[in-house]
Amino acid sequence: MTKMQEQCVYVCGPYQGYCGRAEFEDGVFHGEVVGTRDVITFQGKTPADLRSAFVDSVDDYLAFCESEGETPEKPFSGRFVARLEPELHKAISNMAHAVGKSLNQFICDCLADIADKGVPAAVLEQPSRSRKTISLKTKDQPKGRKPQKAPRKGGRRSA
Repeated sequence: MTKMQEQCVYVCGPYQGYCGRAEFEDGVFHGEVVGTRDVITFQGKTPADLRSAFVDSVDDYLAFCESEGETPEKPFSGRFVARLEPELHKAISNMAHAVGKSLNQFICDCLADIADKGVPAAVLEQPSRSRKTISLKTKDQPKGRKPQKAPRKGGRRSA
């Protein structure tokens, strides 16, 4: 195992709707299924062993629940509440409108992009930013140009 692998956090899944997170310590990967109140753990000496142990642990959990007549806990419903500063909420809403999407669809698309590409290293390495320093721009938006406000319903936009 290289020094780089020893410092990494590994993500397993999705499998049967479950995901796991593992860290390498003392020559072994130690993992846990995330997003459930039930504790489901797994471990392996290699990434392949880890993946196999993850799948086995999820299968064992589902079999245990069935044998006990319990409904297995599913990790996520697809809904969550995010609290934003009013200025950030407004900026994101304006950006969504500028690209012709609902706020929900815009946020879902942005999060899907992050899930596909991974979290940018800059986000992981830097402490939380002050809300006042956040600058949001779309790729197609020229520098220095702000998204336009939507016209008021039933009337013209005032100058």
